[in-house]
Amino acid sequence: MRLINLTENVTLNLHQRYVLLQIQLADTPVLAFDQINRTESDVKAREMLQRMGYIRLSENEAVLTNAGEKAVVDYGLVDENGETTEAGEELLNSVSQQQ
Repeated sequence: MRLINLTENVTLNLHQRYVLLQIQLADTPVLAFDQINRTESDVKAREMLQRMGYIRLSENEAVLTNAGEKAVVDYGLVDENGETTEAGEELLNSVSQQQ
């Protein structure tokens, strides 16, 4: 798969941010993979995030790259300690209600 190096000037949509946050919050890479494969929207967001270099997928595992870790902090979804912020909680609730 060809990677697109656009992480500097990209604005992620809400579902892409949601997928990043799901990976960040999962207890293991296997659980993260499961979390981001539940809906067609999850899969589409996951595929684009992988192409852009925000996540790395292997067989049944999903992890954030350095760019993905930076994005969840930059978007205010987690704080510097990895704790979910109010904005992160709102995103989780909003997308969960849409599914």
